[in-house]
Amino acid sequence: MLRLPRALALSFLVLVVALAVFAVRRAETPVVVPPPPAAEGALRITSDTLAYCQSLRQQVNGLMGRDAGPVSAEVMRLRAEGRRMCAAGEVRGGVLRLRGAVLLLMHRSPAPP
Repeated sequence: MLRLPRALALSFLVLVVALAVFAVRRAETPVVVPPPPAAEGALRITSDTLAYCQSLRQQVNGLMGRDAGPVSAEVMRLRAEGRRMCAAGEVRGGVLRLRGAVLLLMHRSPAPP
């Protein structure tokens, strides 16, 4: 009857040592964070401010003015909701919607010749 608790204690000790070794090795592994892409026209990461809302709104308007194909109903909806939310002081939601509109506009198909 003495062997079962001893075997259990030994198994527990082996488990604890294995976890400790794993934790130490994991802590020694360097974390490499790749730099953000520096592509022209990429979205900038800024704080959610009313000024940024206005900047995004201008960017959406500029992209809509390009002759790059039809503007989808989704872009129009995101633009309208973003403008409304920024005007109502819901800056974070407005920025998210305006960023979505910018992304859709940047990746739309060109207009046929």
